[in-house]
Amino acid sequence: MRNRLTSQRAVAVAAAAFLLLGTTIPSAAAMDTTTDWATSGNPLVAKGKGSTGKAYGVWRVTRTSDGTKGFATGSLKIDNADDHRVFYDLVVQANAGYCLSGLSLAVDFVKVGGALGVNFSCTQAFYDYKTGASSRTYSKTWERPHYARANVHPGGSAARGKVRAVIDIPHMSDSRSGWNFTGVDTY
Repeated sequence: MRNRLTSQRAVAVAAAAFLLLGTTIPSAAAMDTTTDWATSGNPLVAKGKGSTGKAYGVWRVTRTSDGTKGFATGSLKIDNADDHRVFYDLVVQANAGYCLSGLSLAVDFVKVGGALGVNFSCTQAFYDYKTGASSRTYSKTWERPHYARANVHPGGSAARGKVRAVIDIPHMSDSRSGWNFTGVDTY
């Protein structure tokens, strides 16, 4: 019974340490360093209901008077079919969160000596935290600047942005591009 309780405690401690410490961070830039989330030569493109919306811009993490934020600045334009507008969505991701979907836990009990083997792995390095969206435009030429910002996770030390172009179609589902990821900034 004593070995069983000790083994259960070992699993609990290892699981708690893994969830609190998280995973390794890819190489990161210092705060206030800008990185592209798309470029004018290769913008994010959303198509739907005869319109094509495009977006490109930069990302950075910065301190403001109301906290540390992930901040995107972008340019937008739309080839507009019918009163559609273009904007971009921003999701701030942080290296803090709970790894549940990517968690693999294997517990092996070895009969000789009652030893316990525990293997933890998590494939997720970043977690969605807060969202923001830019203003919308009808402009047929590149219009800037359009801003989006959201808080970074207070328990993290690194963040990145996840950005996509969106066509705002009245009274219907919006059309969206795929997500682009920014570089990683430490804070």
